[in-house]
Amino acid sequence: MYSSNATSLLGLIRTNPALASVTGLALGGRGDDAGLVDVPVPFAWVTFIGDENTDPKKEGIVANPPTLLLKYAVIIGIPYTSEEDLLTVQYPLLRAVCLSINGQQSPTGSRWRYIGTRPPAINPDRQVFSQLYTTIASS
Repeated sequence: MYSSNATSLLGLIRTNPALASVTGLALGGRGDDAGLVDVPVPFAWVTFIGDENTDPKKEGIVANPPTLLLKYAVIIGIPYTSEEDLLTVQYPLLRAVCLSINGQQSPTGSRWRYIGTRPPAINPDRQVFSQLYTTIASS
């Protein structure tokens, strides 16, 4: 279930020409690169970040299997070359990724839901954003 959803997100992101060949489940080499400064931009990285049991708490009733809210982050790195490029090319790329995923059917049969975007890293030559998506799995 976790793998098929990650694969689904990869496919949806790769519909964006700017990210088609630079999207994956892992980035860079084996060394530490916490700031993602050695990875060429643009890039997109899909990672599973957790799940949450969403079944209502009722005494004596336990759903098996539980209904889960699956959470994935799409990390997007964009170059910063000029303000004009950032405003006319790079920020619209963030929106394009959102539009390519939000509302699409996931392998669980539920739709992907866009939660929001946050900037976890800003460097002189790049900005890295995290977009959060969820879907429901009931079996």
